[in-house]
Amino acid sequence: MANSQAPTQRPTSARGTLTRDVIVTTAISRIEAEGADRLTMRAVAAELDCAVMSLYTHVKNRDDLIAGVVARLIAELNIPAVIQSAGGDWETVTTAVLRAYFNLALTFPRSFALLALAPADADHVTEHLDSIVTHLATLGFTEERARIILDTADAFATGFLIVRAQPSLPRRANNPAEDLAESAWPAYEAGIEILLAGIRARM
Repeated sequence: MANSQAPTQRPTSARGTLTRDVIVTTAISRIEAEGADRLTMRAVAAELDCAVMSLYTHVKNRDDLIAGVVARLIAELNIPAVIQSAGGDWETVTTAVLRAYFNLALTFPRSFALLALAPADADHVTEHLDSIVTHLATLGFTEERARIILDTADAFATGFLIVRAQPSLPRRANNPAEDLAESAWPAYEAGIEILLAGIRARM
């Protein structure tokens, strides 16, 4: 089973120390507790014990807050470190990236969908995806083929994890990550093997 990452720590107090980072951390905490559809600027402000208007000094609106959450999740993935530790084989790199996605969904099962469904042309998402393509291109693929590998792997990971992570929440509301780890990990690993075999045969 994959090892989960340490979850983002929730601020103990934000009064007098309100920053974008603190607001995003609180938003993730709210999403994990109640779901993204119930995330509002008012709820975040109440959690931080501050006026709603104080938030707008650091985030433009709810969409900007969601963008901040997605950027944080990408940072949590730490793909440069994942790639560096994976070595120089494309299959090992692809497997490591896919496992990092699983670990992220394990740590943030409700927030993960925001990353999975984020527009690919958003700056932080584009930079994230391009970094993987660039590395795959150094391993002997053309940029076009590297993009195909990434698009296929990304579609598998995000689709699988949204489908498997979200339905688990009502069954184990207190610990949805436990259900995801127990029920989804074997199938996810098998899916990675099938995905790599298909790419190997096609490429």
